[in-house]
Amino acid sequence: MSVTIACRNLEKGEQAVADIIRASNSSSVRVMELDLASFASIRQFAAEYLDSGLPLNSLVNNAGVMACPLQYTVDGYEYQLGVNHLGHFLLTALLLDKLVTCASPGAQSRVVVLASAAERIGNIDFADLNYKTRKYNEWQAYGQSKLANCLFSHELARRCKSLNIPVTSNCMHPGVVDTELARYILPQSMSKNLPSIPGLRPVVTKLLGLKTPEEGASTAVYLANAYEMEGKTGGYYESSRKVNPSARAVNSKLSYSLWAVSEDLTGTTEDLEPLRLSVRTESLLNA
Repeated sequence: MSVTIACRNLEKGEQAVADIIRASNSSSVRVMELDLASFASIRQFAAEYLDSGLPLNSLVNNAGVMACPLQYTVDGYEYQLGVNHLGHFLLTALLLDKLVTCASPGAQSRVVVLASAAERIGNIDFADLNYKTRKYNEWQAYGQSKLANCLFSHELARRCKSLNIPVTSNCMHPGVVDTELARYILPQSMSKNLPSIPGLRPVVTKLLGLKTPEEGASTAVYLANAYEMEGKTGGYYESSRKVNPSARAVNSKLSYSLWAVSEDLTGTTEDLEPLRLSVRTESLLNA
């Protein structure tokens, strides 16, 4: 098995690679630069990965930003929607053919999307996805992006299954994890000093009920690799168990609409042609 870590900060990525090699005694891990806030960066990463000749059996869409002040990606999209949803949508579209060709009988390729229980407070406002007219609320925007994650995973699973494409798609809630994701909501003094005080971080993590990064990653690893997940698709998982998301998160009309908008915004209509639904199905979902 080989692992590619795609990250914005190469220095941190290289440190993660060194840590993994030291812990696993395996050198089959590498880092590549990828900024999910830039469509150009995503396209460059995808091209370089495809040129590398490496296989792709599992794609874990893990990048995220939470409750940040109003800002926009380089392509002009509200930052949380742009990074958490549109960036992953584009990346998956560009790598879809590779996922398909790397699948084999009894070993479908897998897409794992990290969502969040915050999808329950989300609502997709198609009239103003980018908060150009409505008042910005950082948690509302985060909820919108996490609901989009669930809908994307649901729609990808539905299309692949109905068209007999050997790719599964599942999403998950990792829990509240002690990572830099909370950098916009923790007091600056805490986020700055917590790592530097010996023995304090594990205590605070436990008191706040936070998961360690290893605990937070366990469900993603399970969905991407577990033998018992072979062929299972369209689910929502927490602590490696299938649970029920909100009704909106599995609403097929809503997921179809978001897919169409996302295709248009990311310019991936041609890349996703293999997942085109039948005219009859599309007419029913448009009704």
